[in-house]
Amino acid sequence: MAEVVSINLRDALLNLQTGLLELRTLIASQVDDAEIPRPPRRPASRATHRPNPLAKRDELYTEALKIVTEFGHASVSVLQLWLSIGEGRAAKILREMEEDELIAPLRRKFGHKVLERAYSLRESAEAGAAANQQKSCL
Repeated sequence: MAEVVSINLRDALLNLQTGLLELRTLIASQVDDAEIPRPPRRPASRATHRPNPLAKRDELYTEALKIVTEFGHASVSVLQLWLSIGEGRAAKILREMEEDELIAPLRRKFGHKVLERAYSLRESAEAGAAANQQKSCL
C-alpha cells in the first residue's frame, strides 16, 4: 500500500528556494563573466544639446514649460489637465523636455523634477515675447 506523506507547504517552498539558490551558485561559479551576454550600452545621455530648445517643438511646448515651472514638477496628468490634451501628446512634450534637459528623469509617484535650466529658459522666452510685443506696438 502507498505511504501517505504529509508535506508542509512552507517547508517545501523553503527547500525549493534553497535548492534553486544552490543550483544558481553552482552554475555561476562555472561560467566565466566573458561568456554572459550583455545588452549594448546606451550613451550616458540621450539628449543632443539644442542651443534653442523651443525651436521645432510642439506648439504647446512653451505653454507646457510655463505650467511645469509654476508647479515645480512635471507629469503627464498635469499637462493633460491644464492643456486639455491627450496622454500621448503630453508624454511626447515631457519626453522632449527631458531630451532638452529641462526636467529630470521620471521619479516614482512624484513626476519629473523641473531643473534650473527650465526656469531660466522660461524667463528668457518671456523676455523675448515682451520685446516682440513692444516692437509690434511701435
